[in-house]
Amino acid sequence: MKQFFALIVVAIVAFTAGADTYNYLNFVKSDAVSGNSFGTTGLKITFSGTNANVTADGQTTTLAMSNFGYLEFSNTKLDGSPSWLKGDVNGDGVVDVADINCLVNIILGNASASDFGGRANVNGDDAVDVSDINAIISILIGV
Repeated sequence: MKQFFALIVVAIVAFTAGADTYNYLNFVKSDAVSGNSFGTTGLKITFSGTNANVTADGQTTTLAMSNFGYLEFSNTKLDGSPSWLKGDVNGDGVVDVADINCLVNIILGNASASDFGGRANVNGDDAVDVSDINAIISILIGV
């Protein structure tokens, strides 16, 4: 009987849980600052070869996907500043030891820098290495 009630509770939670809603889809370039932002209302994306055709607000824009590091849904439109906190490699909103662990895994080959968008290149030198760990340590100690 307990299993039945547990199943009912899980089913209710699953049916009432909603997906997050976001205002923008950002195509972010590898510099993690620039790119294209599109409102998500009525958004349509089709792919043709290595290009994405994005239709938003009645206008279609063709983007070469090779120019972009990653895509993100966000409530912030790209404005020329990073869409995350510098040093927040894992994207959880906090710069801490967990971000250093992500960089160590990338350096050791256990993870890919592309899994973290442009966030892994903390010092902006286009390489993910020990110097990015040093940059996070500097952020943590306030230097």
